[in-house]
Formats: sequence, structure tokens, C-alpha cells
Amino acid sequence: MLTYQIRLESLYTKMAYILYKSRQVGRSNLDDEVESYTDLKLVPVMQYGNEMLKEGLIEEDLEYIFSLRKIEYSKNPIYSGDDLKLISICFKYFILIAQGDYMEFSDFSRLILRYENVENKHSSLVQSINSLEDAEEKKVPISYEEYLNQVEERKNSKKLLLYKEDVDRLLYRMNEEK
Repeated sequence: MLTYQIRLESLYTKMAYILYKSRQVGRSNLDDEVESYTDLKLVPVMQYGNEMLKEGLIEEDLEYIFSLRKIEYSKNPIYSGDDLKLISICFKYFILIAQGDYMEFSDFSRLILRYENVENKHSSLVQSINSLEDAEEKKVPISYEEYLNQVEERKNSKKLLLYKEDVDRLLYRMNEEK
């Protein structure tokens, strides 16, 4: 059985990639990415979130619909407390995917990964989304497998490294905020 932290990391990496794909192919063409997710308790949640994205609902409506669905899941005894937390996080990720903003996605991920005690890895995990952003900016497609390899490379790095692209991106964002 996978630990909660491993499931949370897996959910983050998959949802980050789904965000990337949604920006590439649109919100209604994500079936392949959603169907390839392997956490069996979250598969129906992913499918439901994907269907709601296809509906094109606005953020407030998504939040309301997802909150109603979470009530249904909470009544089902097969879901543990950790499962329910992952379901809530998954639904929030779908709302962020609907917004299509890497920065908002990263900010939420930092908060959750820190709050859920994955802090020792959160920087490398959250920074891994930069490789997706770079691929998009350079118009070079990246497969999910390539992205996972880059995530693993960052996670296994002994040092917390900021790649040149990461520094450039941070400086660019700081200048935008001024």
C-alpha cells in the first residue's frame, strides 16, 4: 500500500502534467492523461473532475459542484481520511487547471506540500513544473515519461538546485509584479 506522501507526490506530478496538456490541447482533450492515472481510489475522482472541465464551468461553479461531490465521498466508508484529503486536493487542482495558470498551481502546491509534511521535497517537486513551462515556451512537446524522469532527477539531487531557467523565471516574475 502506498503511503499518503507518495500518493500526494504522485497526484501533484500527474496534475501538473494535466495542466500542461490542458494548455496544449484544451480542457476537453484530457481523457488519455486522466485514464492513465493509477491510484485506484482517485481514478473516479479524476474522471469526474475531467468531465467537469469538459463542461466549461466557471471556477465558482466548479467549487460548488466539487464540494457537493466531496460530501458523497465522505459518506462512503471505503474512503479513509487520507483518501478524502487527496480527493479535496485533486478537486482543487482541477479548479486550478481550469484557470490554466502555472503560478497559481505552483503556489497552491507549495502550500499543500509544506502543510502535508512533504516539505523536504516540495521545492524540487514544485520547481519541476518549470520544465513543463519551458517546454511550452519553447514549443517542444514533453511526454509524461520525460517529465517524470525530470521530476525524479530533481528529487534525487543531493542539493536543492536552482537551474538557470528557474532563476530567470523568478527574476522575470519579480519584474512583472513591480
